[in-house]
Amino acid sequence: MSETSTTSKAEWAAAGVHTVTLPSGSRVKIRIPNLAQMAQAGELDNELLQYAIPDRAVEETEKELSPEEKKANLTKLANFHAWLVSHTLVDPALTPEEVPSVVPTPDLEVIVELASRRRDMDVVGHHIGGLEVSADFRRFRGIADGESDFLDA
Repeated sequence: MSETSTTSKAEWAAAGVHTVTLPSGSRVKIRIPNLAQMAQAGELDNELLQYAIPDRAVEETEKELSPEEKKANLTKLANFHAWLVSHTLVDPALTPEEVPSVVPTPDLEVIVELASRRRDMDVVGHHIGGLEVSADFRRFRGIADGESDFLDA
């Protein structure tokens, strides 16, 4: 694309799909979900919503949970992670039911971190937005010019 042309809708939509490398070495295509938009559209049910956006004030004032309640909360959190991964993956596409048996735990954790915007680089250092090829971004991250080979720059 030249500097004078604008981005088409199709190009812009395609820019939202990122190829990332996971701890297992697997490379997958993901799209970062918009959780607020999904909740507004009713795609994120209320039971999962509390795990997407935890209420800190409630967490800090709650009584000690019983072992059964803790187990139930962990199960709900695992279900949310499976749901989130299934909605983040573009290729390969998985259902929430397939995620636990297909996706290795370290890979699942990285996808959840990417989807929830707690991480912006994959495990080999590629920035989710492709900014590792920008000289300004490289300076910001402290990546030396001589290290361009590991960034495919």
